[in-house]
Amino acid sequence: MQTSNELAERRRDKRFKVMDGGVALVTPPGPHSTVVGDIIDISMNGLSFRYLADKALPPEAKELTIASARDKFYLRGLPIRAVSDFEIAKIPFGSLSPRRHGLEFGDLTDEQAARLESFIASHAAAEA
Repeated sequence: MQTSNELAERRRDKRFKVMDGGVALVTPPGPHSTVVGDIIDISMNGLSFRYLADKALPPEAKELTIASARDKFYLRGLPIRAVSDFEIAKIPFGSLSPRRHGLEFGDLTDEQAARLESFIASHAAAEA
């Protein structure tokens, strides 16, 4: 996995800050293991999200779901590859700490790409 500086240098697409209500759901292998987090930023190439955990997500997770309750947006089955995972604060919540997980999208179908573009247009703003 890479550091946040190395990740920023590799980005091919413009990154957008998610402004309201987008969540990421990643299901690593194993029963009852879905991890839910708030999306921090997103591009057509990948996203990062904030979550609470006692350790980093396993890199074996291969699919992502993006959802927003505000407008009932739901996009599942996005192919992913983990590129970073690190603790973002030393403020524990019991045994859990806030972490940031960065993902790169795999090959998207035309429908997935169109829906992802729609999500970015309605939930995000360009980062400065």
